[in-house]
Amino acid sequence: MLFVAFLTASAAVLSGATRSSLRKPQHEALIVTAASEEEQLSTHAGIAERMTHLQSQTNQLVSFINEVETGLGGALLQLQSLTEPKSANATKKAAPVATKNATNASKATPAAAKKTEPKSANATKVAPAVNLKALSKDEFKKQVKEESDVLANLFKHLKVNIAHFNKEESHDKDKTEDIRKRLEARFNKDKATLAMKNISDFEKERLTNATRMESHELEYWNRDRDLQHHMFHSNLKMTHGLMSRVKTVMEAYQQAFAKGKISANLMKNIHEMSPTKAAFLEMRKDVKERAHLYKVHLQLGYMISRPPHREAGSII
Repeated sequence: MLFVAFLTASAAVLSGATRSSLRKPQHEALIVTAASEEEQLSTHAGIAERMTHLQSQTNQLVSFINEVETGLGGALLQLQSLTEPKSANATKKAAPVATKNATNASKATPAAAKKTEPKSANATKVAPAVNLKALSKDEFKKQVKEESDVLANLFKHLKVNIAHFNKEESHDKDKTEDIRKRLEARFNKDKATLAMKNISDFEKERLTNATRMESHELEYWNRDRDLQHHMFHSNLKMTHGLMSRVKTVMEAYQQAFAKGKISANLMKNIHEMSPTKAAFLEMRKDVKERAHLYKVHLQLGYMISRPPHREAGSII
């Protein structure tokens, strides 16, 4: 909702600025000085750079979500068979049920047995996994270590991505502040000149237009900082959540490697921390939606910065 509110405000600012500009005859349009042209080119190139970062960051985060979903899904199937019973009584109670089910299964008609086959086949297709219990001791150790190493590598990449988020946040914050300070200095200078009594009517008209547009640009870049920080905070929170889930499964594999089984409580934690398929889908949707809204905001920046139609000579 915060993104939508900011986006609506940005559109309103742009619309108002555009209407004001269209009311003026062409010969009274804002005269852009060489200094302001350079600033506009620099700002325009900076927005293009941010667009590239946004796309790269979005693709990376969606990829991590996919990897965590795949890793946790396979781990749940593999580790479930290694869960030790909560108590001896639980085992005794389960035994009669298992015997009864086995007896009923033996009495089942061929048609009934045939009916259950597709369900089993579908389960295998959805999430194939190695049966750890069926492996020899050496094969078991090797398989568990390999799975643990894969998760450890994924955890490492997620951690590196957080460092990347922090670096980009600091970089974007500095650049946005630089743009804002340059605009504010130009706005204050034009405003002071406009207040002078000995300027011509043409200069007064030019400075009126200039200060109005500079005010709109300042509003845009102040809003941009808020949007940037919101993106950073949301992506950081989501990545920390993914890391926490991966770490819990890593602990389960470490316990399995050391003891050949995992505790019921740890398996319970894994189940509780493992999002559903719908939850992973919602994560991807959230990432893409936030990226799209910020992209629209950056596109407004292209229009507000009004770069001259020539090759950009500087970037931020």
